[in-house]
Amino acid sequence: MKENIFSDYYIRKGTKTVGPIMLENIYQLLHKGNIDGTEEVSSDQKEWNSITTIIPDIQKFIDNHKYGIKVDTILQEIDINTSFKINTPFKIVMGPFNVDGLFQAIQEGRVDKNFEIIINQEKIPYNMIENRLSKILEQLLIQEEQNKKAKLKENDFEGMEAVDTSMFIDLSEVQAQPIELKEVVVRLSEEDSQGLLSTKPLLSLLFTYSLDSVTGILTIERKQYEYKLKFSKGKLAYIETTNPDLSIGNFLKTERKTNIPNYIIKETKDDSVIPQLIGQGLIEPAKIYDILKDVVFFRLKDLLKIQNGKFSFQGASFTKADTNLSITLIDYLWKIVNNFVESTMIDEYISQIEGYVIMKDERRYQYISYLKLGPTELKLANKINNQVTPFQFLKALEGKDNFKEIFKKLIYLLYQVKFVQKGELKEIRDVEHEIKKYQKMLDEFDKDSNYFKILGVPENSPLSEIRKIYLKYARDYHPDKLNKEQNEKLRELKTSIYTWISTAYNKISTEDKLEAYKNHLNQGPELDTENLFKADEIFSKAKNAVQTGQYDTAQKFITEALRLIPDTPEYLIYDAYLSYVLKRDPNSFGKITLILEKANFPDGYRFLGRMYKISGDKNKTQELFKKLLTLLPYDVESKRELGVR
Repeated sequence: MKENIFSDYYIRKGTKTVGPIMLENIYQLLHKGNIDGTEEVSSDQKEWNSITTIIPDIQKFIDNHKYGIKVDTILQEIDINTSFKINTPFKIVMGPFNVDGLFQAIQEGRVDKNFEIIINQEKIPYNMIENRLSKILEQLLIQEEQNKKAKLKENDFEGMEAVDTSMFIDLSEVQAQPIELKEVVVRLSEEDSQGLLSTKPLLSLLFTYSLDSVTGILTIERKQYEYKLKFSKGKLAYIETTNPDLSIGNFLKTERKTNIPNYIIKETKDDSVIPQLIGQGLIEPAKIYDILKDVVFFRLKDLLKIQNGKFSFQGASFTKADTNLSITLIDYLWKIVNNFVESTMIDEYISQIEGYVIMKDERRYQYISYLKLGPTELKLANKINNQVTPFQFLKALEGKDNFKEIFKKLIYLLYQVKFVQKGELKEIRDVEHEIKKYQKMLDEFDKDSNYFKILGVPENSPLSEIRKIYLKYARDYHPDKLNKEQNEKLRELKTSIYTWISTAYNKISTEDKLEAYKNHLNQGPELDTENLFKADEIFSKAKNAVQTGQYDTAQKFITEALRLIPDTPEYLIYDAYLSYVLKRDPNSFGKITLILEKANFPDGYRFLGRMYKISGDKNKTQELFKKLLTLLPYDVESKRELGVR
């Protein structure tokens, strides 16, 4: 088989052969699902092999040709701060865009399939990543809204019964109980020597390495940067990094407010920077130790923000020439959590575990004195009894906000160093209170159907802000997000809320629609939207009934929806399809075709395809499902009907 990616190949399936075709184009066919892996491939039409034999060549193409690195790797590195540019065939570069800007450009159709997206200086054809990129951007916007959401608000817990507060005596009178330190031997397991920080938190590693008196280097990789934490007999000797934002020069500029030349600020090799700083009189030799110690904690503070990096530990020896600050890190763990870990990270973590019982790890809990906790923290820790959840603790501490903050930081630390773990999950919700809250929302929608009020945005809000609010609602109320909702009434209420919200958003989701709606509001009388919302809600029920094969029920819903809002094209498509399914009405073909001539409705092509399949017209069936696949590239039914993956 030829190795040149520009070589010509031929693909054979059964008696059909296509070609010549380049490796790049084969990759495109695989990416789109037009090749399912059962085909044969040849470079000379004499020797044929399974197409899977050229997968390494395709991987080589992805890795080394034109785009430099794997598309998957590029997409995985995208976060909310990534900057994007759009490279057009007209030698015009648009941007830079942030996540929201690029998402908006894609949604508004300003990005053409022939354009290239520039991500981290890598150029990728938009048509290669169109659907995946849109999903990633939408998820990032939803996550950004989630990160901004305030945690642990008082009204989130209204109606909940707190734990008996008598369990907490006057904390101001608590005296620390000294605990005898014991010899501890902790062997580095495989999970402690390499892995992901998402499963093995940094604080846990620092605690383990300190107890085990390790000597070596802990390397942490995050995106393009690398951090090396050097340990000598369990003590932190130094932290090196390739991140220019954490250089010694940048530390002196931002933290010490020292006037540092730019070429020193950008230098990440500490051993070459220090002599320059001393030579220029920017630091005194006698203060180097204190400065380097502060630099270590400056870098450690940034390290604690990393939750998804890789880590590996390698034993190593040190010479006298190596920087060794000999920091007994275990003495600082509580201070680090108290002062360096962002409150938003702690609140987010607490929200994830608040419903789980706190279980003490008796084997290691006896060594809690290593954490250098104060009397208040020790008292709170001693109250953990394998029965209470963080949520119950916080409810019992209501009115004592300072103790609540201490408790949240304490629990965060104890979980990180594995002194406690998650026990059983307890129900902490006040279901009746939630039902009343959501029913009240629906009642307010019924009273005032103004789209802006339903979405909770001012009438002068830009489209980008309206989109963000809608994405936030979609995260909470979309039917796909309600699979884990056990309460049937709550699921029904949330589904109804989403129907109202999605309908309101769809009516003002473009600049033209938004402007038209504003003009109508300014003309005086309000739109009578009550029937519109009712019809949309009924239509949602009709769609669900069709999906589950309840055609008689679906027909009743569609008839009612059309009674409320006659001549709605999508409703008419469903009505025609149901007429064919239930009565074999031959006019259904023409009705749906007429509507599709004016606008593309994916379900219209789907239903026509099914109808022609029933009538035995294979060519029309294939034609319609091909059209549907162009509209919905990942549609399972279309791929099944066309025999592609």
